[in-house]
This record gives sequence, structure tokens and C-alpha cells, in this order.
Amino acid sequence: MEKENNTLAYSGIYFGMDFNEVQNALMNDKKIVRPSYLNTADGGIFNLPPNQQFMFRVSFFGNDYLLDFNYNHEGELYRLLFKNESFIKVHNFHEGIDELNKLISMIEAKYGEPELKQIGNNPGDYFIAQWNLEKEILLGIQNHPDFEGFYQILMVFSYSPMVIQEEAFENQQEEDFIDSEIDYF
Repeated sequence: MEKENNTLAYSGIYFGMDFNEVQNALMNDKKIVRPSYLNTADGGIFNLPPNQQFMFRVSFFGNDYLLDFNYNHEGELYRLLFKNESFIKVHNFHEGIDELNKLISMIEAKYGEPELKQIGNNPGDYFIAQWNLEKEILLGIQNHPDFEGFYQILMVFSYSPMVIQEEAFENQQEEDFIDSEIDYF
């Protein structure tokens, strides 16, 4: 399948790839660690069931990040998220800030200074760096969605034209739903 978009998301993964193309890229990339349960006893790889996402990860500065993929309504990758596996607690929050600053420096080395950068010192402050390019990049520390009192580092890479298209599609879906339901009231 030939893609009109050749914007790199990460390593061998490009925005606009479908699920199976992303899975193949993940399985063939030496930097990306695949889950050990996908390995067979003879050193091979189990066949991946279609449309089932697995927990692939990469490591930056000795810390593991899980990869999370967002596909649009046409099944094309438009956003890639990196979520650190270790939770940051209030008592070691400064370590999370140090790690975030290292990640920001890494991205700055390629893309230059971010358009927005607010790094505080304490939980509750803003911790964010954002580059508004064709490939939008956002790094920050957020409250962990599942564990109160814990935080996690998040890196988000999005392909801006596809994000705009997907938001327009979702807005149209909502308007269509409202139009279809309004007569029932």
C-alpha cells in the first residue's frame, strides 16, 4: 500500500500506516522491544492476530516507555504516545522533572526550541514542552489516569493534518447524532 504521507512518527513507523503496517514495523525494528510472550520456543515469532495491539516499548535514558497508537476512523495512524512505565511519586518528583528535561533536550537537538515550554518545580505546576510543526510534539508530566497521587511522563507525536481531519470527522459525527436524535425530544 503506497502512502501519500511519509512523515516519520518514530523509527520505522510513519503516520498514515494502517494497523498491520505498524505491527510489521514494530516486529522488525531492533530498537523497539516486543513483548516476550510473542516469541516462540524456537526463537521465532507468533503470528499476530489481526487488530490486536500489544505492549511494545522503547527505552530512553534507562527508562522504559510503552507505545500507544491512535488510529483515525479510516484506520490510519495519526498519533503515537510514549508513556513511561514507572510512576512518579510526589517524594521523587524531581527525578521525573530531570527525566523530562533530558527528553526535551533530545527533541530540541533535532527540532530546535519548543514554541511553548513551562517547567515548574512542584506537583501542580505546569510541566510541558510543545513544538507546533507538521508533526506536533508534546512532552509533559501528567497525573496518572489510574493511580491518584502518581504522575507519569508522556510524549505525544501527532500528525497535525490528520488530527484536524479526525477532529472534523468526530464533530460531524456528533452533529449527525444530534440531528438524528433531536426529533425524539
